[in-house]
Amino acid sequence: MSLLFVHTDSDDRAMYAEYLRAEGFAVEEKSTTDEGLPIADGTDAVITGLMVPGAIDPVEYIRRVRAQSPGLPIIVVTACVMDDRIERAYGAGANVVLMKPCLPDTLLLAVQTTIEKGDVRLSPARSRRASGQRRAHARGGRRAGEEELNQASVAPPDPRPGQVPAPGSTPASVPAVRERP
Repeated sequence: MSLLFVHTDSDDRAMYAEYLRAEGFAVEEKSTTDEGLPIADGTDAVITGLMVPGAIDPVEYIRRVRAQSPGLPIIVVTACVMDDRIERAYGAGANVVLMKPCLPDTLLLAVQTTIEKGDVRLSPARSRRASGQRRAHARGGRRAGEEELNQASVAPPDPRPGQVPAPGSTPASVPAVRERP
């Protein structure tokens, strides 16, 4: 199986690509959206970020890849905490958004799941943090749920809208994502 990894951070990209290669994937690495768009259609999945440089904005890149290859899994690995940008990525066609720090096995599971299940859409298991919590973190405070986000867990859809799973209530063997409604 072949993957296209379009990401600006060469260290992260190389680390994830090496891990995925060790798991049997052929990985093509590109550092800009311009380089990645022409070859996206010939792969089994695309992995990208939300801060990738290029003439094409990363969200627009996702939209174009989705338009040229409607069934192609698109996975985003990002440190971007802007909720509107993450929502725009989903709106453009991303199947999964994984927040950094993201363990390589979490990315592997997301890749395997989206390739095997086809048009699956996954989103973070925990509700987004309030902007005040993000500001507290920027001042050195601990983000709520930081350990839980690093643990891998596929959670079923929330029984009630807005309900947040209790910390430690999900298995530690799958990524911190849940199916989108």
